[in-house]
Amino acid sequence: MRPLSEKSFEIVAGARRFRAAQIAEVPTVPVRSVNLSDAEALEAQLIENLQRRDVHPLEEAQGFRALLNLDEPRYSVEQIPAKTGKSPAYVTTRIKLTELSVPIVDAFYAEEIGVGHALLLTKLQPDQQRPRSVISICRRIRLPPCY
Repeated sequence: MRPLSEKSFEIVAGARRFRAAQIAEVPTVPVRSVNLSDAEALEAQLIENLQRRDVHPLEEAQGFRALLNLDEPRYSVEQIPAKTGKSPAYVTTRIKLTELSVPIVDAFYAEEIGVGHALLLTKLQPDQQRPRSVISICRRIRLPPCY
């Protein structure tokens, strides 16, 4: 956790463990307080999320994009793999997912399309990404899920 003010804190890592402790009605949990900048906290959160098995590809993409959007320090696509342990191609491919239109994002989260389909759709302009037509085409030609 990191202090935000004298009376407020932000959980940087371990949020799921903290929620589990609350559900189990554990009165106290061990924490470590660390002074982190916004960029350092974001980086730590991204790295922790990448270690989860159930992280959605779009959540990864949004984390990578958030690092690129920071003002200070400035991250490049080449620096992110060194911080996260992912390959440059993996990071670049995931970042493309942030270019999806909202309806396609919704279809992706609903598992109506897989990551392979979503990546193909990033080649289209957002106004050309129509979920109903894309999903019906995938079903009509019996495209297997691309996860």
